Amino acid sequence: MLIGGGHGRTNSGLTRPDWAEGEFSCIDCYSGSSYVEFITRCQDETVLGTSNTAMLGSCQRGPKQKSLRLPDVQNPHDLYAVHCRRMIQISSAIEPLPPVGTEIAIQEQRMIEDFEEQVNFGRLYLDRGANSYRPTWKGAYLMTWGQFQPMKSLRNSLAQRKSVATLKELNASASGLRVY
Repeated sequence: MLIGGGHGRTNSGLTRPDWAEGEFSCIDCYSGSSYVEFITRCQDETVLGTSNTAMLGSCQRGPKQKSLRLPDVQNPHDLYAVHCRRMIQISSAIEPLPPVGTEIAIQEQRMIEDFEEQVNFGRLYLDRGANSYRPTWKGAYLMTWGQFQPMKSLRNSLAQRKSVATLKELNASASGLRVY
């Protein structure tokens, strides 16, 4: 399934490529650029995500979220190959795909679950009057602080090291992917 999104917008008319299994997301960003993200959910609630976004996240990840950013991997086939290699490494059973036609509703429910997780971390709260999630003071500080220098450079450097180490571990260079 291809789920369009990014700040409440959907990309209609797009479908999951025949060669991709699991969830396949293409999300428009504020900057006008786009990225591809593969997400696999496991029955033990582990979430494995592989994307080629260059943007740093601003939310805290839970212990079962295993994300990898590979901004230099622009070919979706290569990105999917890395994602598949990462799926092989996890021992948990993969959650089956949702029934056709329920993808948007399930994605919306998962977004709410993600927001609720941020509530549990103290970064967001539910403003019932506006029916909207808003940052707490702590959340606003941490989400903003992580996007400015020098933290941004430090986080990018750590993410780049993680990407290189993961690609080397998966022997991705053998498939033609560039490993620094």
